[in-house]
Amino acid sequence: MKINVPFIDLKRLEPGFHAALMEKFHAMTLGAQFIGGTEVATLESRLQAELQVAHAVTCANGTDALQLALRAVGVGEGDVVLVPNVTFWATFEAVVNVGARPVTVDADLSDGGVCFEAFAQAIRESRPKAALVAHLYGWGTASLLELRALCRDQGVVLVEDGAQSFGARYQGAPIYKGAHISTTSFYPAKVLGAAGDGGAVFTDDA
Repeated sequence: MKINVPFIDLKRLEPGFHAALMEKFHAMTLGAQFIGGTEVATLESRLQAELQVAHAVTCANGTDALQLALRAVGVGEGDVVLVPNVTFWATFEAVVNVGARPVTVDADLSDGGVCFEAFAQAIRESRPKAALVAHLYGWGTASLLELRALCRDQGVVLVEDGAQSFGARYQGAPIYKGAHISTTSFYPAKVLGAAGDGGAVFTDDA
């Protein structure tokens, strides 16, 4: 017997959600809140509180969020950025779009994160300005705190791509808490999807 299991069903909504969404759209349209406005400010404030970060800056999409994060920490033309070899292509695209050069790091097959030993070796050999790690499958690598500490000790800025881990908790706290700078995506198929697209950058560093 053949069973067709859809990859994702974006038409499946919780009871009452569509009516509440249309009411919100109606109010926003009447108030001409097409870009920015109180709804965006409210979202950023709620993200800060939920994720326990000092700053949440929303943007057009998850790829832009990565590019903004890289630019914010000073990554630019000719810089080397470590990138996991298991990630979505947008992680690489963001590095290339800011003029930097991606260098891949092997994955840890036990949890889908980067291999700590390979990551440390890549820092020694490639002397990167920054490194990207991606929190895939709704969790973070078991060596996340060690990766953060290594990057601090070596003067490498760690950018954390949390596009698949919104809502995940790491050692009892939101996974974004304690990151130097991190990002998420609100693409409709993500954990917290938008009616369209969107992204955000999170940091405690003004």
